[in-house]
Amino acid sequence: MCGICGFTQATQGDLPILQAMDDVMAHRGPDGEGCYIDEGIALGHRRLSLIDLSGGNQPMVRLTGEHASEITSPALDGQGNPFLGQAKACERGDWAIVFNGEIYNYRDLREQLQQEGWGFQTSSDTEVLLVGYLAWGEAVLDRLRGMFAFAIWEKKTHELFCARDFFGIKPFYYTVQDGQFVFASEIKCILEHPAYERRLNEDALEQYLCFQFSALDETFFKDIFKLPPATCMRVGQEGILSVRRYWRPEYAFDGSRPMADTVEAIDGAMRESVRYHNVADVEVGSFLSSGIDSSYMAACLAKENPGIKTFTVGFSEYSGERDEISWAGELADTLGIANTSHHITEDEYWESLPAVQWHMDEPSADPSAVALYFVDKLAATQVKAVLSGEGADEFFGGYRIYQVPFSNAKLSWAPKGLLRGASKAARALHVRGANYLERASETAEDWYYTNANGVAFSPQERERLRSGKRAAGQPAPAA
Repeated sequence: MCGICGFTQATQGDLPILQAMDDVMAHRGPDGEGCYIDEGIALGHRRLSLIDLSGGNQPMVRLTGEHASEITSPALDGQGNPFLGQAKACERGDWAIVFNGEIYNYRDLREQLQQEGWGFQTSSDTEVLLVGYLAWGEAVLDRLRGMFAFAIWEKKTHELFCARDFFGIKPFYYTVQDGQFVFASEIKCILEHPAYERRLNEDALEQYLCFQFSALDETFFKDIFKLPPATCMRVGQEGILSVRRYWRPEYAFDGSRPMADTVEAIDGAMRESVRYHNVADVEVGSFLSSGIDSSYMAACLAKENPGIKTFTVGFSEYSGERDEISWAGELADTLGIANTSHHITEDEYWESLPAVQWHMDEPSADPSAVALYFVDKLAATQVKAVLSGEGADEFFGGYRIYQVPFSNAKLSWAPKGLLRGASKAARALHVRGANYLERASETAEDWYYTNANGVAFSPQERERLRSGKRAAGQPAPAA
């Protein structure tokens, strides 16, 4: 991963602010840093180099929009030190980009742009993204395959174009304070800007206490927002000019398709995706758990790169069939690939929580974040990039909760009132199937709400937490 940050209405005197924002996300990019300040804009970047290790430094500046043009990266000066200052000027107007992510089809796009007459000074996907924007405008988003969050500055118009990838894999946070637009890969970077005053967003807290997550675009920090997935925005010197959703998923389910054809199509798409994700100038590894998702992915990656390294964590209190490490090790041996593992102790788990929370910036009700923190640390000792099996359970119904709509469809003919009555009767008689009937009597939204409230805070508890009041009979804290 890399890190990006910046703000509008900038002057040369704002360099310490930009540097502070850049420094607080140093963990996102150990391979390079860069700060760019020009009239009206400040851009910062932390780099984890995966493609074009020597030529892809950022912020990257294009000195002209003509096909034959010069690229200069102010991330490093002539002595290899971080560049801090003003970039070159150009009468025709400059463009500058900060980009976090990877464009997996950048080689194909580069070839298309070269056929249209565009020149390149590096072999990086960053330059392909910038030149693609100059050639095709916002329509470049329709051609991208990858994960990304980026901001492109056009000096001539004093406008900033920002975009986030289709599924929101890469983060992009922003706030607008008195017309000044401030953005970053992490909330903690925005907190370094003096224009922002820290305030709790009670609406986000309310949703979190109810649903175990907040569905708002606004974060737990008042007036700091997340740019939604598949969304782009244009920003001027007085704030946001426009926001647009550039892509929506389309589903075309064909129940008559033979199962064998479906399996073959999924396998082909999976292997193609792994092949694209394996494009890098550094070694790519893989997480490996005992589940089908990461196991399938690791097997596909092993076909592309037989020498891959895989990484697994488990908990020291678990053993035997409950220990993912033994299952992952067995699969690694079967595939003939390397596997490195670590058992997380109870002390390690509790001691890691402050660091885990610091990295996340916001509360999370998912305890697997701790395991992810440890497997990330483990992988970082040997490789710079890894593939994971995230999202497979949601796509393929890995948990029973994801299969509820299909089971409910069998009773879609029955009136909801009849199903609710049958559910109550079955529950009173202790007959199996009461939960199934109850779920079938509710919409997916209602069922999710009642299910979340089974483990979340009640309305009364949420009100007490927000107001700071104690429950009746609860003793006051000791002085």
